[in-house]
Amino acid sequence: MYVISMMKRTIIFLAIIVCCFSCNNETGYKEFTSEQDWFTIQLPDNWSETKDNEGTYIFYDEENWKGTFRITPIRLDSRKVKDTVTDLLARQLKDKASKGAKMVKIGDFDCVFYKEYVQETSGEVLMYKWTLGSSNTVFLVSYATKKEIEATESHPEELRQVENVIKSLQIK
Repeated sequence: MYVISMMKRTIIFLAIIVCCFSCNNETGYKEFTSEQDWFTIQLPDNWSETKDNEGTYIFYDEENWKGTFRITPIRLDSRKVKDTVTDLLARQLKDKASKGAKMVKIGDFDCVFYKEYVQETSGEVLMYKWTLGSSNTVFLVSYATKKEIEATESHPEELRQVENVIKSLQIK
């Protein structure tokens, strides 16, 4: 009787441990490291990656596309560029004021954020854009989706997911 009781307790304990690990907030994410090893980000498991020729990394869900996340890292050479990341953000805020640019905080980063609508051959596209950085690295980040997706119930959750990716950014 005692042996069966101990086995039941052990099985329940193991089931709780498995559940705790499977319910962990990190589940469902994978780490991405840039080619140059300048940064890492945590991406949803279902996002695929491609890279364009301009040094921009592109991520999207192939099976259930709702938008495309892009991130472009730019290293500043202090011998050639006198501006700091703070200077660049201030200039971006001023230059994009007509588009409603504002300073926002995502994780540890101060970001210039704005959105704009762009006409493409496939229809109107909604572009969310963030500029952020630290030390000598600036990141141009965007999330593009179809304009009609903006009105869906899932859109705020998708934006929260994008902000979580930005929040996870680790500069090396």
